[in-house]
Amino acid sequence: MSKLNAWIEKRQKLCFTLVFILLVGAYLGYDRSFQADSETLVTGPIRAEIESAVKGNYNLGRYLGIAGIMQDYRDTRYAEDWDKGYSAKEPAIAISNNEFTRELLEKAVALVDIQGQRYEIIGYHIVANLTRLDVKSETPLNAAQNGEIAELKFIDKDGNYLPTIKIRDYKSQYGMQGQVFTTLAQPMAKYLNWKQIRNIFRSVCLVALAVVLTLICYYVGRKYNWGLALCYWLTFLTSPWIINFAPNLYWVEFTWFIPMLIGLVASLHSESFSGRLLAYGLMMVAIGIKCLCGYEYVSTIILGAALFPLVDVAARWRQGDKRLVVNSGKLAIGLCLAGVMGFVLAITLHGFYRGEGDIMLGLSDIYEHDVLRRTWGGDPHNFSNSITVASLQASALSVLAKYFILKTSIALDIPGVLFPFLAVAPLIIWHYRKRHRQTQMWGTEIFALYGLSFIATVSWLTLAKAHSYVHTHMNYVLWYFGFVQVCLYCLLIWLKEVAGKLRTEKEL
Repeated sequence: MSKLNAWIEKRQKLCFTLVFILLVGAYLGYDRSFQADSETLVTGPIRAEIESAVKGNYNLGRYLGIAGIMQDYRDTRYAEDWDKGYSAKEPAIAISNNEFTRELLEKAVALVDIQGQRYEIIGYHIVANLTRLDVKSETPLNAAQNGEIAELKFIDKDGNYLPTIKIRDYKSQYGMQGQVFTTLAQPMAKYLNWKQIRNIFRSVCLVALAVVLTLICYYVGRKYNWGLALCYWLTFLTSPWIINFAPNLYWVEFTWFIPMLIGLVASLHSESFSGRLLAYGLMMVAIGIKCLCGYEYVSTIILGAALFPLVDVAARWRQGDKRLVVNSGKLAIGLCLAGVMGFVLAITLHGFYRGEGDIMLGLSDIYEHDVLRRTWGGDPHNFSNSITVASLQASALSVLAKYFILKTSIALDIPGVLFPFLAVAPLIIWHYRKRHRQTQMWGTEIFALYGLSFIATVSWLTLAKAHSYVHTHMNYVLWYFGFVQVCLYCLLIWLKEVAGKLRTEKEL
């Protein structure tokens, strides 16, 4: 690794410009269907406000309209003899069957097309996820003449127009990302449609993530070595989990790693009192913003921020430098406390809105309806959903076991089934070398990174046991807060040593 370190030291600006560009390029290849159901909690309100100035009471919500429920980006499917929601044989249309349209049809007596032509509704009936409306007309209607289904208007018996869009509020989060994106979308809506605005916001999110991760790679190289920084970069570049979360407007992944960056930079200046104070303030703000966008993974994110100062404590304790141990310990504890304060401030604001001005009522509601069903305290008998019941009854070990076989590649196209081997490889190598009385390949810092990053990941998988039981389609991303990177580094160092020995033996 010495040659690599020397080469990168001479070309830092070039290297990290390429690191950033390649990360952005990789993130542009994200799976557009990944977590669309979550992202539409943000884009749904944007679309509703742009199309008809409909607003929810919260910052996040599910878009309900006559054309369907917006929880993905697929088009509504109709029968073969229907075209864009219009019957080709009879004067009838098909609209979505959802809670909003059922309420709408209780009041609607007629519909009005884009030409202003009124058609009396003479009957309707539900067929699966669609509702067929028969209208009074001598000929069938069609999209070209009457307009798209979403453009139709409905009127009641008094001739008043009825809303055709509704937002079902999502109250589990405060939804700061929804508030910010909807506010920014308003002036943009004069020139762009909601899909174009969505794509711009996605690009902003993935570029922001690339900036944050590039800085993490840079400071890891400065603090430890460029070989470990390279493993961080390769993991961030090739992990399907990091890539697919990157542009998502609900998850705003860059907010997950800003606290880690703060803790990493602060660990380089742990002896500075003013530097530690600045880090505490930034950490509180960063965690507060993260929690206002969503509480998911907060324990892992806070511990990820304190990871590098805690590693310093372990390394400097072994070196016997008590002064540096104290400073690093203060920094680690301070970052954790600042993170908790940020969480408390966020959930207090959320409680204020949830309780409609009564903070304690809101906090109680959050605890009873959100915390209990996602952690340990919920009574299975209080829930009818079989998955929720199973999640509350499952043991922590059974939940943790789910996360040792990845359903995708790990990184660098390494199959997910090899994750258990990758996870224990550093321990096997360490045990083998100790048994054969060989010198250590890596120091205390790498072992501490390995153990503490594992603890950071497992903290959420166990504390939020019920959430982790249900969300196996996304929680694998937690392994990428340092654990996979360190495992790859240990494995690559060992392979490099083995290759060196084989080359030496061959030369002899």
